[in-house]
Amino acid sequence: MPSAQPRVAQSFEIVEATIDDIHAAYRAGILTARQLVQMYLDRIASYDKKGPAINAIISLNPTALDEAERLDAALKRTGFVGPLHGIPVIMKDQADIKGMPTTLGSALFKDYMPERDCFVVSKLKKAGVIFLGKATLGELGGGDTHGSLFGSTRNVYDLERTAGGSSGGSGAGVSANFCAVAVGQEGFASIRRPATWNGIAGMRPTMGLVSRAATVDCDRKAELSNPPSMGSAPKALSQCSPSDQRISASICGRRSAISSAKSGETRHDAGARWIAM
Repeated sequence: MPSAQPRVAQSFEIVEATIDDIHAAYRAGILTARQLVQMYLDRIASYDKKGPAINAIISLNPTALDEAERLDAALKRTGFVGPLHGIPVIMKDQADIKGMPTTLGSALFKDYMPERDCFVVSKLKKAGVIFLGKATLGELGGGDTHGSLFGSTRNVYDLERTAGGSSGGSGAGVSANFCAVAVGQEGFASIRRPATWNGIAGMRPTMGLVSRAATVDCDRKAELSNPPSMGSAPKALSQCSPSDQRISASICGRRSAISSAKSGETRHDAGARWIAM
């Protein structure tokens, strides 16, 4: 089935927006990264702690708007800085982003502030990603999405049910359109279960594909960490090639995109939405 054409409209709609939709709007001059980031932040404010109170976000990046303005200026000067230019992403709170706490969803680590970006964050920033915030997870990185720091994350389709785990905040965040892409992490089913339960597609890439340096592992042998993306899995994973042997990966996105994730397939599906880790 051919991919849907990217949407470009004078009033940009973030619901179900893909990477290609966003980039088409940037190129057309009808959307800036700052405007897009503010739209996602407004949606988070309306639906994460208020309204349905999905509770998928632990913390927000205080510099997200500044980073968006920097990318807008770069676009005017020289064009896109990378293949994920200006794409808003939420990171599971199990990996380090400099300037933001890494809490593992636990009150024990609410004040832990890492001094560097993890490998995946560093690579995605170079590709042009804007990190909006940190997503909820099973406390200490395992189990269903409950934690002493934040409580419980709700399923987007049934608020009385769980979002799954352990990457439930990432799954619910993508499903609720709090971001264009989210990063999760998987040891056994921590990407695929939240993906299924929140109506998005899930894929677990080959073990050893992406470095998990500066992420926290519950199980050194099983835990997978890796980058997210919207568009196609190869497009995102290509930005995060391995730097050491302590690695692995998994990715989630819109259910309609599963066909583009077949082993060895590299075509770009403009209608696909991927979450990753």
